[in-house]
Amino acid sequence: MISNSRAQKAVVARLATLFVGLGLLIACDDTAGPENDSDEGVDLSLLFAAPTTAEMSAVVADWAERDILAEEVVELARAELPYGDPEHGAYGRR
Repeated sequence: MISNSRAQKAVVARLATLFVGLGLLIACDDTAGPENDSDEGVDLSLLFAAPTTAEMSAVVADWAERDILAEEVVELARAELPYGDPEHGAYGRR
C-alpha cells in the first residue's frame, strides 16, 4: 500500500506537470511560419554575399592591431593524452 504522503506527492507532481504543459501551450503562439518571416525587407543574398576585398582588408587591419598574446594565464592541470601515440594508433584504436 502506498503511504498517504507518497500518494499526495504523486498527485502534486502530476498536477505540476499538467500546469507546466498548459502554460507552455498557452505561451506558444501560432504566428511562426513562412507567412510571418522576420526577414521581410531584408535582402538575404546581400546579407550572405561573399565579402568584398575592402571588407577583408578591414578585418586584416583590425586584427593586426590586436594583442592576441595570452597574459595572466593560470595552468590548472596538465595531462598527456594517448591520441596519435603509435602504440595506440589514432584515437586509441589499433
